[in-house]
Amino acid sequence: MRYLDKERLRERVCNRVTEDITNGWVDNVALAVWQDGHEMLNESFGNANARTVYNLASMTKPVTAVAALIAAERGLLSLDEPIENYYPAFADRMVTVRDENGEITGCEPARRKITPRLLLCHSAGYPFGERLNTLNEEECRTLENSIAVCASIPLAFQPGESHGYSATVAWDVLVRIIERVTGEDYQAFITRAIFAPCDMADTAYTVSDEQWERMVTMHRHVDGKSVTVPTRKGWYNQYPSTHYLGCAGLFSTLSDYMNFALMLQNGGVYNGRRVMSETSAREMATPQLSLVANPGSQPWGLGVRVIRGEEYGLLPAGSFGWSGAYGTHFWVDPVNRITAVYMKNSLHDGGAGTHTATNFEEDVHNALI
Repeated sequence: MRYLDKERLRERVCNRVTEDITNGWVDNVALAVWQDGHEMLNESFGNANARTVYNLASMTKPVTAVAALIAAERGLLSLDEPIENYYPAFADRMVTVRDENGEITGCEPARRKITPRLLLCHSAGYPFGERLNTLNEEECRTLENSIAVCASIPLAFQPGESHGYSATVAWDVLVRIIERVTGEDYQAFITRAIFAPCDMADTAYTVSDEQWERMVTMHRHVDGKSVTVPTRKGWYNQYPSTHYLGCAGLFSTLSDYMNFALMLQNGGVYNGRRVMSETSAREMATPQLSLVANPGSQPWGLGVRVIRGEEYGLLPAGSFGWSGAYGTHFWVDPVNRITAVYMKNSLHDGGAGTHTATNFEEDVHNALI
């Protein structure tokens, strides 16, 4: 285990964000770093603070993964049971066949059943496709409606034999399965099972008027300058907030999401309260697919990327986390016991590998002694 130099950490991270603000690349940023149970850094920039509310976008996915694992622990679902047992419409899946130029030439039967595990590790055959980019208002209105579309289209690849980032579909299906097996509204379930024990009072799909007053504005980088636009109230992209997307749509704060990340760091325990089993927490952070199906240094665990080997460089093997399309980013490093969360909402960049996420990782890494 290597330790963080607190002063070096603060200098490197704060200098970087200050430079990004000067260049108009970010505006309202909140970030924090913990190591081995101690807060090493908690800084806010612009008009942000630890209680500023952000749109998490795809940093919703790890929450959905924890919800599925909790349901599995309680015997309500099996990660390796065909989802057609919960949703018969997903039986007898067909898979597109493409020629050497990538053109679709036909379809063939799926050689393997889709399971919750394959949904959780982006290997069910449902990367975001053209048909799912063009859902109409009625198809977007409810989870049931959009899933009916998902069940009607062929898969992009054979389940379990490859991977492709499922921006939306897999996670919507998981949420609807969780609602069916728990008999509970999904937001109510995750509030009771995850947010309450993790003291995440500001995390939800639908936010109060008071929370809306703390909502960060969306930021753009235009001609080297910062431009802000209001966050759309009551919707995530084309989806109403009452359509509980497993992929995105949650709002949260730096303080709340750090509690969630610390729970993962501590093997499923937050502040003495067990949220998920240590076995589930370990499984979540374990690469799920073969090297053939998911090569490279950042394979999929359950709802998170996992660093495999030393070639990634900035984070040691075994580290895990994920990002959001608006620039939110977090990781858990079990080797050095580091937990880090970066919050911003930008429309010009975001997701895994964006420069603010990579620079944050680099600055924390370079503060190790």
